[in-house]
Order: sequence, then structure tokens, then C-alpha cells
Amino acid sequence: MLAKSDLSWEYAPSPIRFNELRNGEWYDARLEAATREWKQVRSATPPPGRMLVETLEPCRVMQTCAPVHCRRIDECRRVYDFGVNLTGWVEILVNAPSGSTITLRYAERINQDGSINYEHIAKFINKGEFQQDRYTASGKDAPERWHPRFTYHGFRYVEVVCPPQTRLHSVTAQFVHNAFSESGALCIGHPTLKRLQEITRQSFLSNFTGIPTDCPHREKNGWTGDAQLATETGLWNFDAAKSYRHFLQIVADTQSPSGQIHSIAPTSGFGFGLNPAWDFVLFEIPWQLYWFYNDTQTIRRFYDCLRRYLECCTESAVDGVLPYGLGDWCFPKEFADDSYRALCGTAYYYAMAQRLAEFARIIGNGEEPHYRALAAEIRADYRRAFSGVTGVLALGASLYFGLSDTVAEDAARLAQEVRAAGFKATFGILGAKFIPRVLADNGYVTEALNILTQPDYPGWGYWLGQGATTLWETWSGAASQNHIMFGDVSAWMYRYIGGIRPTSPGFATLTLHPAFAPGIESCTALYRSIHGEIRSEWKRRGDDVECRFEIPSQCLAEIHLGKRVMTNKSGTVRLAFSLQN
Repeated sequence: MLAKSDLSWEYAPSPIRFNELRNGEWYDARLEAATREWKQVRSATPPPGRMLVETLEPCRVMQTCAPVHCRRIDECRRVYDFGVNLTGWVEILVNAPSGSTITLRYAERINQDGSINYEHIAKFINKGEFQQDRYTASGKDAPERWHPRFTYHGFRYVEVVCPPQTRLHSVTAQFVHNAFSESGALCIGHPTLKRLQEITRQSFLSNFTGIPTDCPHREKNGWTGDAQLATETGLWNFDAAKSYRHFLQIVADTQSPSGQIHSIAPTSGFGFGLNPAWDFVLFEIPWQLYWFYNDTQTIRRFYDCLRRYLECCTESAVDGVLPYGLGDWCFPKEFADDSYRALCGTAYYYAMAQRLAEFARIIGNGEEPHYRALAAEIRADYRRAFSGVTGVLALGASLYFGLSDTVAEDAARLAQEVRAAGFKATFGILGAKFIPRVLADNGYVTEALNILTQPDYPGWGYWLGQGATTLWETWSGAASQNHIMFGDVSAWMYRYIGGIRPTSPGFATLTLHPAFAPGIESCTALYRSIHGEIRSEWKRRGDDVECRFEIPSQCLAEIHLGKRVMTNKSGTVRLAFSLQN
């Protein structure tokens, strides 16, 4: 039953004395007493705005973690290590004299002496403590159990400061994120890829507490670039459609009369100007929801928003080029430079025109020819402006967006440059999506795999060698160590190692084309589509591979094994395949 607020209600001081998203929460259990002085409420003018029904999954405690290690710093301080970077809080069970305050400080790093270190993530806090909770005990005889409720933190380590005569019975981490159900699972017989899948999922969940964020501690901001780069990874692994639609509305709400949107949503005004690679979230979320769920309603709902944004790009373009945005963010400066901003912005501008043409076709509003023509103009302008630009990122972007006129030659040149660089990740967050995909699409799966698994800096394997439990913000690890923007690696594994790819919306038709790359002994990839579970499973037996595919009865699959192609397959398909053929 819904309770209606009126003047019959009463109020009293709350035990929650302070709470703020980045500072923390202070709780005084002495104010829980039933003897509190209650007073009559007064009427007040409600806040402005239009009230809407909340439609996304709630944030809940989805997992609890016991500490794997505890280090005593001094008589009053202990640091607990939970073994994994996560989002949420700790719950304590404690006996303490009335008025005693237990302080909890959260971080993802520790100093050499074992004390916590959050200098790299606390730099934007101008006032108050960073990620610090306080619990003041009531002094009851029975143990007191508490955790914060109106904040959350990003952490692996928690420093607990207890005054004398405190008995701390337990400290338990609680992993809090949107209550997604799982839509996919992936198990690959390769230690590096298996671990990358684990830490990518952990990073995705850690950065989806209400909205998709950049990091769960320093900022907790809805950076749209991070969201768009990880949308496909999110949908392979989790049924996140409702949360993505919710976030898309938040992004659309930032749109100005000019058509621009903010790179952070929600925002109080901060978030840069035209930023095509980040703003692409407007087009990426409806596109992926269409392919994963056959969702056309989201396209219809936001079409006008997308159209107005693309018109803004057209008005802002200089000779068909968009020289705006952050470019290939977080690239390693030892290996690359920042000269690709206009190239990336224009490539995404082209992709937006292509997507809007497709959306117009899907909803049948008659605007498809206009946007096809615009896309063709942008492509010509891109070729004129950037056909002579070289480098791994330029080749990757041109191939990824279909802007290359010499695909085979460019793909071969890209593969050669990747080999010459020792398979190091000489790119930032955009290239991390472009390059492994276009290599695999053009027959260079082994080169893509070597980028993902090579152990040296810069690269994903380097992170694993440094003990990463979540994806990092930079290849060096100098900044946040819980970001999702390098997380397309999971979607790459579903698409290429598992080989599952939709060829019509909702996977009504699909291709099963697993890559039996050297060094991978087996793979089991499954995705729970709207029609049922799709499974791609294979295992090496010497020079042979045993395959088992499960295709829902409402779906038809085209299966590729080497040069052999089987069409219109449904149900269970078992095959043996020789790698020598």
C-alpha cells in the first residue's frame, strides 16, 4: 500500500547525521531511541519538475565478500583487504560503549606500510573527507549491525578505526549494483582471456550503480563515452535493456536547443561541447537494443533527439570535417600522439548519419534517402581529408567505420604495424574497440588475440600481471583502477572466439563462426536471446575440433567451420572439424 504524506505525519531527528555521494555517511545509533521528541510536520512547496515512474532495475546488495587479509596498522587501526575491487560498502557488527565512533575509510590502493592510499581518486573533493563512513554506537548489550544506506564507495581496502574497548565482531563487504539478471556466460580455455572476462564483468557491474559511470569512487559520473563503448559488452553479459533506456533518457534530457548534449549525464552544466565519440551514445544504445532485443520503440522514442543532434553536427562541420571532441582518450603518449581528434570526430559523424538512415528505414518515416546522401557526402569528405593519414588508430578507424576504399590492403598494413609494435596497445579507448575487431573481421584473429594477451606495457595482459581485479583507466595504472571504457574485450570474445553474431534483430537469424585461434583450447559461449538460449561450444582434440551448437527453434543459424558453410540450422548441431582442412 502506498502511504500518502499529509499534515498528520510527525518527524524527529534522524540517526543519519550526514550523507553525500562522494564523502560518505555518518550515523548516530543513539538517535534510534523510541524516546525521541516527535514534532508535527509543516506543509512545503514540492520541488518543480515532472514526476515519472522509475523503470530501471533497483540497486541491491548482490554479493557479500569476507576479507581475505587483515593488517593491524596500530592499536586502533586495521586495514581489511577484500581481494577484489568492487562497489558498495562494508557492514560491521560491533559492541562499543555508547558514543564511541567507528570510522571506515575506503580505497583501492594501499601504501607500503599497509595503510590505505586514495590520493589518486580523492583529488576532486573540495570539502570534507573522501569515502569515509562513521558509526556512533548506542552502547547496547547486543552486537550492533550497521552499513550505510545513502552512499556507496569504490574500494578493495577498508581501514577501520575503532576506539578502545570496542569489540569488532565482523567486517563484510557488500557489492551493490543494479540487480541485472545474467543474459550471457563465457568460459574460454585460455588463462588470460578467462581472467579478462572476469575482470571486465566486475568492472561493468562496479560501474552500473544506478547509471553507467566512469568510476565508482573519484567521480561517479555518467560519462557517455564510457557508456557507449561498453554497451555491447553489457548486453552480452546482462539483461540491462531497462537501465540503458533509462540512461538514454537522462542523456536526452541534457540536450540543448542547438541539439548538443553533454558528455556527462546527469549534469549541472559540466560536460564539454560537441564531442562526437562520446555523444555517439545517443545512437549506440538504440542500435544495440534493436539488435539484441528487436526493440524499435526506443528508436521511435528518441529519433527526433538524434535527428536534432546530427543537424547540430552538420552545422558545426568545417568542410565536412568535425574537428571536435576528446579523440582517442587515454592513449599511451610514449607510443602515439593526439593528432587523431578530427579523424575520430568525423568517423563518428559518418557513423551517426549511417545509423540515422537505418533508423529512418526501420520506422519508415521517409527520411532514409536524405541521411544516406548525407553519409555519402561525409564519407567523401573523410576520404579527402584523411586518406593520407597513417598509423594504427587511423587504419583501425577507417576500417571499423567502413571508410576505407582499399580494405584488404589497409587490413594487411594494420596487421603489419601491429606486429612491428610487438602487439602492444599503442592506442586509447577508441582504438581498443576498433583495432581488435577489424583485425578479426579481416582474417587476422591471431594478431588481435596477441594484442589482448601480450603481457607487456601497454596492454590488458600487463594489467593482469600487476594484479588487476578490474579494468584500469590508463594503461599505466596511474589513475583509477576501476573503469569500464577498455571493456569491449568481452564483446569481442563473444563475437569472435564464441562466434555468435546476429544477422537480424533479436537473433532471429544469426551466424555461428567461432575462431579456433592458436593457444585457445576450448570455448563455451552462451547468450539468452528473446527466442531462447544460443550456445556455441567447441574443444580441441589435437588437430580436430569438436563443436556443439544450440540454436532456439524460432531461430535459424548459418554455421561457418573453415571453408564449410551450413545454412538454416536450428536445434542441436554436433560437428567435428579438422583444422588441417
